[in-house]
Amino acid sequence: MDDDRLHEWLRGAKLRGWDGLLRTSLDVGGMWGPLAAQMLYVGEPVLRHVLRTAPLNDLAELLETPEGVARLRQWLDQD
Repeated sequence: MDDDRLHEWLRGAKLRGWDGLLRTSLDVGGMWGPLAAQMLYVGEPVLRHVLRTAPLNDLAELLETPEGVARLRQWLDQD
């Protein structure tokens, strides 16, 4: 996993005001993280056209485990 690339993407999401949406998605869909990860893996070829710079595989890897979701929340709360 490329933490630097994921941090850069999260910084961009924060600048666009998406951090609240991302936090809410993590809170509401917490137990669905592994399913969301699989959806990212399967949908990656199509999503790549829309979300060109998003580190989809890295994000999916984090969503697979509760520890990864907690790590993502921690990164969203930084700064």
